[in-house]
Amino acid sequence: MASSSTVVKQLQNLHLFRNVSAKDLTKLTQMCQILEFRPRQIIFAQNAPADHAMILVSGKLDVCILTGHTERHLGTILPGEIFGESGLFHSGGTRSAMVRANKDSICLLVTPELMRETWNNQAIVALEQFLIATMARRIRNTNLEIQKIWKVESADQQKMDQNSQTEESEQAGGLIGKLKSLFGGK
Repeated sequence: MASSSTVVKQLQNLHLFRNVSAKDLTKLTQMCQILEFRPRQIIFAQNAPADHAMILVSGKLDVCILTGHTERHLGTILPGEIFGESGLFHSGGTRSAMVRANKDSICLLVTPELMRETWNNQAIVALEQFLIATMARRIRNTNLEIQKIWKVESADQQKMDQNSQTEESEQAGGLIGKLKSLFGGK
């Protein structure tokens, strides 16, 4: 089992906590449960209740979604990243994806209570700032993906509209052409 002092040293090396004192990081590790995971061990199951988040201290995690019998890899979580953060803000929610250890990993369990009760700890302040930046980045990326989909859908719709108009004009041209030839028109 990883000791609190080992975890503090690892946290000090993370960009997230670069300006946080060892004292505040020690308090953080005392308030958070330190969890260790082995490769292929599931940390969050898809559709499980979401009532906390975690910070990856060391190791590597995979994020996947399951649809039927198919597993689709969505991304990788690296040390210094927080994941499952919806569990901090939305009571009664569920996990939208599965998170699984890719290799031996150490995480800190972060609860909503911890975030509310330790506002004066600089490690929590750094975590809150990181959460805000992460959510802003994810919203921006989601908006970009939506815009891409709209552009593709819009282009497809325009092509369908143009094809429909072309077919109508060809049909009309064909009929008009036949009528003109029949009646001697130009």
